[in-house]
Amino acid sequence: MKKKELQAKLANRLKEYLEKEKQLPKSSKDLLKGKETGKTYASVESEPKRLFEHIMESYIIETLSVLEEDENYAEMSVREKLLSFYFVFVNQIKEDEEFLKVVFSPRQFQLMKHVKNAMRPPFVEFIDQIVQEGIINEEIKSRMALDKVYSMTLEKDLIIVLKFWLKDQSEDKAKTDELIERLVHLEMNALGPNFMDDLLGIGKMMLENSPMSKYMSR
Repeated sequence: MKKKELQAKLANRLKEYLEKEKQLPKSSKDLLKGKETGKTYASVESEPKRLFEHIMESYIIETLSVLEEDENYAEMSVREKLLSFYFVFVNQIKEDEEFLKVVFSPRQFQLMKHVKNAMRPPFVEFIDQIVQEGIINEEIKSRMALDKVYSMTLEKDLIIVLKFWLKDQSEDKAKTDELIERLVHLEMNALGPNFMDDLLGIGKMMLENSPMSKYMSR
């Protein structure tokens, strides 16, 4: 069996174990069946916490992989790339809904550290890339010191979408689609050039042309 297939097999067993026992197995031995031994999975990640992080990370990695395979993705605006990411993401996780409900249940707060460790790095890298792209093509307004905050602002939306999706009881989770659209448009409208930039520009012009400004420049 290929390494990728072995990893997927073990990952599915961990999902089943967590759904049933409501906790991570204490040892990789708890995931073995029949005549299997530790050597069976020696070539893949089998330590429970690391395996769990691998599963959570894979949701982001596989989402980005799907996007990269789309021939139209490179030509999309930053707004469209964000929308596409979330729509593909919720499609990627739909088969693991019961597993994720356990992961994000209040009793599993101890798992949140592992969720963050796993999902944050690849997602933040993606966000940083499109923020820079947005600043270059002027979809996003560069506001000097605030530029570093943009990624933090967009980063929090991932968990917002995921938790909303888990609670969404609407047909085909239509309300999640609506939330994604509203959230992305809100963020992009805030980060892009807007009336506040015009207001600050007018204020700056008025200040520069005020008598006090001329007095202080002497």
